[in-house]
Amino acid sequence: MKLKRGKTRKISPHDKKVLSSKAYKTPKNYRDNWRKKVANKLSGNVFFLMSDGRHITESYVRDHL
Repeated sequence: MKLKRGKTRKISPHDKKVLSSKAYKTPKNYRDNWRKKVANKLSGNVFFLMSDGRHITESYVRDHL
């Protein structure tokens, strides 16, 4: 990938070991491992959840960023 001033950036794909390991924080690992642990009847069909199983709100994101 070409950048300004003639610099280049090398983009390498993730190693399959990284993507399948529970230790790395990837969306796939979140979906397959952590989300199942906190999902409850309040979760609905949302992807990201707080630790109590409710969906993430705007104020939660604002406070934690």
